[in-house]
Amino acid sequence: MRPWLLLLRLVLAAVFLWAGGTKLYSLVVHPHIISPTMFDYYLGSTGPWRYLACIAEIMLGLWLFIGWFRRLAVWTAFLTLLIFTGLIAWELQKADPLPCGCGATPAIFKKAVEGGKEWLIPEWPTRPRDVRPIRIALGWSLARNVALLLVAGMILDGLRRRRESRV
Repeated sequence: MRPWLLLLRLVLAAVFLWAGGTKLYSLVVHPHIISPTMFDYYLGSTGPWRYLACIAEIMLGLWLFIGWFRRLAVWTAFLTLLIFTGLIAWELQKADPLPCGCGATPAIFKKAVEGGKEWLIPEWPTRPRDVRPIRIALGWSLARNVALLLVAGMILDGLRRRRESRV
């Protein structure tokens, strides 16, 4: 395998490992903290789907890292990124968007302790809330996903060219 293809595949693997790992860490260490993000909205604030989604992301990262059935692994990553990018674009066009929840907790939330439980509450001093920080964060998430889609496309193209050069 060409060194640049390996490097790009490892970068893609690291992104999926980081994203799934940070979300899973938050769920395990702080299971009672529920934040109003796209992650919680689409997967529910409780239940196994949140854990399964994080584990699936981690498994995809490991699959990319190991390199077993490379083409299928990269296609799976490409389709996953395409779905995530579509969801972020859909949320970005809404009048009152939610933060992504793609990794670490957004800075617009602060911890509040009530009755021995920690909660994340929005730091919106006035109503209606200012959605500009959320839109900016979603825009960055969208740009990151488009860049990762390009990386996945480059890997797929490199694998295709490698295969054609053997024939």
